Amino acid sequence: MEFAIIRPTKTITHQVNWIELESNKGNLVIMPGHAPTFLLTKPQSTVTWESTANAIESLTIGSGIVHVDRTKTTLIIDKE
Repeated sequence: MEFAIIRPTKTITHQVNWIELESNKGNLVIMPGHAPTFLLTKPQSTVTWESTANAIESLTIGSGIVHVDRTKTTLIIDKE
């Protein structure tokens, strides 16, 4: 699954097995085939994902908007 992180000055794309994040509705794990949705992230939360090389990575964000569809997840964040 493709995971794009859009920042004010750049976009980074990862190929991932899963993504875990805290939304305004609670903790969420996104995997390939997930139902399409839009979410707001919880302020000052951490987004964690597993790359297709099985490496766990994470990013602490201020706030963000997440768009999920069956093959791609896009996270738009407010800071670098």
